[in-house]
Amino acid sequence: MAECREYLDRGDPVHASERAYKATEEVIKALAEKFKTVEYQEALREGRWYTYLLSRATKPWPLN
Repeated sequence: MAECREYLDRGDPVHASERAYKATEEVIKALAEKFKTVEYQEALREGRWYTYLLSRATKPWPLN
């Protein structure tokens, strides 16, 4: 996110938003892997993360 701030300070909101999106995407993937979500398992089977998997992985998980 520091890189995002640097782009904002330079007046480059497009690159800043790209960096912010990438950071968010990596956090979602890391948490999905840590908690072994269905979306993570599907991404492994598919060999990649699709946008719909990232979106589904952000939905609240049921508390057990």
